[in-house]
Amino acid sequence: MAKNGRALRTISEVEEILGIPQHQLRYWETKIDEIRPLRRTGRNRLYHPEDLQLIAGIKELFQGNKRNVQAVRKTLKEKGVDYVANLHPIDLDNISPRPLSDASATAMARKKNVSDGYRKSIPEPTASSAEGEPAIDSGKNVDEQKSSANKQESIKHIYSRLEELQKRMETTARSM
Repeated sequence: MAKNGRALRTISEVEEILGIPQHQLRYWETKIDEIRPLRRTGRNRLYHPEDLQLIAGIKELFQGNKRNVQAVRKTLKEKGVDYVANLHPIDLDNISPRPLSDASATAMARKKNVSDGYRKSIPEPTASSAEGEPAIDSGKNVDEQKSSANKQESIKHIYSRLEELQKRMETTARSM
């Protein structure tokens, strides 16, 4: 189901529609003051349709005229936001995502952890490993299991350190 032309768009939707990578959008946002997406509680960026028009115009300036950030800022200051937004008009009611390149599709598949040959194999769970080692959880990949084991080791270390400190405090309190 297609969104209304006046709907707010996430950064991933803007990436699909305009073909601009998310990291580039975030960079432009830091360097060009006119790009100000709405921020929600989760710090998610939501772009208004006018923002899409402006970003498309900025993309046209960068790619069409081979300009740098300073030149784009100067154009925005001299000619205004409306001029830049109209450089590459978008029909907001008939927005369709751009086709993804093979590299983008592969990257998105990795990001979504789709089994496309890049996902690490998950070992079968064992009953109970050696003393002190956590059993392997079959619902997690290898990195998550290592991270979980590291967290458990850190927690054990913290508790042992707390016990040592408590013993010192008791000893110090007795000597007073």
